[in-house]
Amino acid sequence: MGQKVEIYMTQQGTRVVIPATQGENLAREYDFTVIGLDGQPVDMTGTTVVMYVLKGKDVVQVPATIAEDSAKIVLPSGACDVPGEHQCFIQIIKPDVFDLRVDNIILRVIPCDVDGAGEASSEFTLLTQLISEAEQAIENANTAAEEARTTAEETATTVATSTATNIINNQKGQPNGLATLDGNGKLVEKTGLATLAGNGKLSLEEVPSANSMEHCNLGVSEEIPKSSDLNNYTAAGTYRSPTKGTSETLVHSPRNDGGFKLIVTHNQSGNWISQIAVAESKLWIRNRNDSGTWGEWESVFIESSDSSTQATQRNHLGMNKVLWEGTWSSGKITIPNANRYRILLLATKARSSGSSIGTLIVACNYNTWLRGIGGYSTATPTMTHYYFNAQSDSDTSNTFNFIECTAQRNDGTNTTELSVAAIYGVV
Repeated sequence: MGQKVEIYMTQQGTRVVIPATQGENLAREYDFTVIGLDGQPVDMTGTTVVMYVLKGKDVVQVPATIAEDSAKIVLPSGACDVPGEHQCFIQIIKPDVFDLRVDNIILRVIPCDVDGAGEASSEFTLLTQLISEAEQAIENANTAAEEARTTAEETATTVATSTATNIINNQKGQPNGLATLDGNGKLVEKTGLATLAGNGKLSLEEVPSANSMEHCNLGVSEEIPKSSDLNNYTAAGTYRSPTKGTSETLVHSPRNDGGFKLIVTHNQSGNWISQIAVAESKLWIRNRNDSGTWGEWESVFIESSDSSTQATQRNHLGMNKVLWEGTWSSGKITIPNANRYRILLLATKARSSGSSIGTLIVACNYNTWLRGIGGYSTATPTMTHYYFNAQSDSDTSNTFNFIECTAQRNDGTNTTELSVAAIYGVV
């Protein structure tokens, strides 16, 4: 059940819809080909390709298999369990060459709740049949044992006694359909996966963990203890940091200002691991390669609470990345991956009051300088200008020394000293 899908990088605003049906598992296969700006298919040889399906606050990661200029993706049940239209994007990574994000893909899952139908399925019919056969086998065994005893007592012959003994012994302690007979030829009672103590409670060792490989994880996440190192979370499953108090103690955490949900997944051999952190409208992603080295957390820029604004931002997930957040008004900071960008956006706030500024500064990263301007005009007109200046240690360094950031009105009535609150990589 395959379908070829071509995605054009020159048509970012055009939606590509791929269909599926609720409840399907490994039934839909799509061969994706990305047509580059030169009109030719992007060569995917030597790349790692993953499709992310956004379902509310949950993210389903679907790895692809590569064949030259196409990526084959087979949808698992986790991507098709909720009907509706789900935003998707495909990430294509070629180490040390490029990291390409292709967005505006819609997975349309058609409702089909046949699993919830009231009519009995073949599984229940089979179970009923097996139970009936087991009951009949038990009845036959007990009848045979009783007849053997009666025959042995009535005939009192060696042959009859031997026959009865053999029949009984063959049934004792042996499986019989779905049932087992004890030493007295009676049905052995079973209590399931765990036994209850005298107080009606399970012991701790009988309770499986939320991510136990022997039990189904129904979306219950395992709590991350304080001071844990997230580099050690390599087992596939879902975890959670419940509060800011926990997050700020964690090592290699994507955030320290609130709780988050952590999803860990990996390829079949377990040597390439991905971690996805989700909180409110924020999304962080990082990977560990087959040599055991973790990459930096990358934050997808989805900040607005307005649905129409969020839709626009989701269409440009590959461009607006949160590189740094904090308060910077003096000294040096390191901006991860800043040297990969030539254009950056700076969010600022007033140093004295801490109030956020509603205008972003557009900054250019050129040689060792990171300099930018911004501004707006009122109807009066009164114009306000924003200026920023910083310098790095070298033209390849991600460490920058703060020089100045200020706002000034053209009428000279107000000059405000600013601090940088966040830095976003654009292109």
